[in-house]
Amino acid sequence: METQIHQGYDKGTWHSFGDVIYDNKISKYQLRDPDEEFAELYATWHVAKPKGEGLKDAHKKWFVKHKLHEDPAKDGDGK
Repeated sequence: METQIHQGYDKGTWHSFGDVIYDNKISKYQLRDPDEEFAELYATWHVAKPKGEGLKDAHKKWFVKHKLHEDPAKDGDGK
């Protein structure tokens, strides 16, 4: 097969993508539903030490471009 086909959560929409996407995945989880790719990238970025380690340059550039590369702002209570 050259195409992966998966059904979204709660028997939702079906999604397909080429095998090349699967070969370059961060995790199998990210391909469960298209929204999960952002969640997986965001978590990987902020958990890695140093931030972004292990991600491809294109992902790193995207995070900086969209100003997502810094820790979220904390409120006055330090939360």
